[in-house]
Amino acid sequence: MHRNSLILRGACAAHFFGLLVCAAGHAQTGSVGPGSQVPISLTAKGFASVLLHPIDGPTLLPHVPLGGSELEFRFDDLDAGYRTLGYRLVPCTWDWHREPRLTAADCIRGFPDLQFPEIVPSFGSRVPYVNYATWFPNDMQEFTRSGNYVIEVYDLARPQDVLILRRFVVFEEDADLRARQLPTRDIGRSRTHQEVALEASFGNLRPADPTRDVHCAVLQNGRWDNALLDWKPRFVRPDALEYALEPEDLFPGGNTWRFVDLKSIRFVSAGISRIEDNGAEVRFLLDPAPIRNGLALRSRPDLDGRFVVANELRDFHSGSEYVWTRFTLSANTHNHSPFPYLFGDFTGGVCSEAYRLSWSSSESAYVGEFLLKQGYYEYMFASCRGEGAPADLLPFEGSHALADNRYTFILYVRDLDGRDRAVGRVML
Repeated sequence: MHRNSLILRGACAAHFFGLLVCAAGHAQTGSVGPGSQVPISLTAKGFASVLLHPIDGPTLLPHVPLGGSELEFRFDDLDAGYRTLGYRLVPCTWDWHREPRLTAADCIRGFPDLQFPEIVPSFGSRVPYVNYATWFPNDMQEFTRSGNYVIEVYDLARPQDVLILRRFVVFEEDADLRARQLPTRDIGRSRTHQEVALEASFGNLRPADPTRDVHCAVLQNGRWDNALLDWKPRFVRPDALEYALEPEDLFPGGNTWRFVDLKSIRFVSAGISRIEDNGAEVRFLLDPAPIRNGLALRSRPDLDGRFVVANELRDFHSGSEYVWTRFTLSANTHNHSPFPYLFGDFTGGVCSEAYRLSWSSSESAYVGEFLLKQGYYEYMFASCRGEGAPADLLPFEGSHALADNRYTFILYVRDLDGRDRAVGRVML
């Protein structure tokens, strides 16, 4: 683990307060109550730059093998005062409901609730903040079961209120998964959509009823908002399942991710019109971006919508500035309803009102200015029917069958105890 910065609360304090939080219970509020489906993500006002990824891969998805590598979890509190924050790990079912048959103690050896071992105030930044970080599994938190989980952040004074929530997956490698991408058989969508197939061999696993006890999820670029959660097999064999997409389940190919490089506040990078620095704050004004629906695909390597925090001079996580970043989406007329949202990993993988653009008649464009931490961001403009609805990239980004996308396949098996295990994962 990385422990090379100022530690304001150590493991002993985390252990002690973790015991207190365990005793307090896991009562939740609103849509994250017991038995309800957990949201894709949640970020309360005043928190920003939430990162969850394998410790050795800042652009990788938060999926780790059981007994394997650690996940790193970080975020900033922009209130800049010290709070007593804790976090808990919560098991979920294959379809992201809180696991009714399991408690955290059934899945985690040690303490499911802990405080953050690393709390570092920003230094030299114009917008003050406090960076919180933890790594798990660790000496006090070890997973004993695979499956879906969420990490929740809360204030110890109000443990029932979830301030930050993110999903992650702990998987086994007991099933043999072989995935491939196929030419789209639907002629009408052969230029805009993509088709994938999967063969899953159980190995030593023997589900009692494969059609009932086995579930398969398919994610495009790690997105849960448009994931195919319960992919039904087309052919069932005694030791394997074969999956093929139905026409209604084809994935839009989308487009290459747009990007903005905010690592330097001294030098203008591609796509940035100018940088304004008045001493109190920094503003990045981006070049007007075109609507790409109807334009030809311009392919380049991308990070599938991820973002990383970085700068050119200081420690990335406690020394990076927060800068105002102005996005402009050019449009001849205001004929898009609803308004566009920024969409990417930095928005939590959802359409959030915090990242909605508005129409500027004087510029004939949709504009929005957002406070972002220095780093490298990939994004698209999305249409959403309200906060939390799936992101529709087609109106502003178009869709191309030749676009480069990464697909993730996760196979879940319900064991004899009625509990869901993630027994295999493969990426294509």
